Amino acid sequence: MARKKPPKPGRPRLYKTASDRQAAYRARAMRGEGGIAAKTDDPGQGARRLDLFLPTTACLALRRLARRKGRSQAQIVADLLLKADERVAARMSEDDREDYYING
Repeated sequence: MARKKPPKPGRPRLYKTASDRQAAYRARAMRGEGGIAAKTDDPGQGARRLDLFLPTTACLALRRLARRKGRSQAQIVADLLLKADERVAARMSEDDREDYYING
């Protein structure tokens, strides 16, 4: 990882580096102030970072779906997961559903 050059003494830095902008974006997203979290039913919930590798076919399908729906890939993944979660929970008994949500 490249090291940042320290600013010259007595002179304020007039720009943000790419890493500064990325850090600010991640902090806002985690607080729910923009990004994927702002486009959900509960904008104040914040967001969590997820790093994963997908098979190429799944990645291409995700890109196609996102482009077709005019949404981000993160929004498509979130929608698919929430729909699957609802379907699974709907088939459970009330006791199983309570255990599912509490001990998830």
